[in-house]
Amino acid sequence: LHRLVQLIDAAIERRKLDRFRVRGEIAIRAGFALDFVEPDSLDEPASVGRLREAARAVLGEGLQD
Repeated sequence: LHRLVQLIDAAIERRKLDRFRVRGEIAIRAGFALDFVEPDSLDEPASVGRLREAARAVLGEGLQD
């Protein structure tokens, strides 16, 4: 889960997007705030799936880890 958030941040930076707006939209779609994801957060399959789908919907691209 944490690695996926890092990939999202990298995509935002690479594409020079508004970090606050994009992360907020992804968080709303995923159902949880990205700021609360820590390196030791559990990789629950449902959470990972929701985050991956939210990122794809907002960024318009899939994320590869």
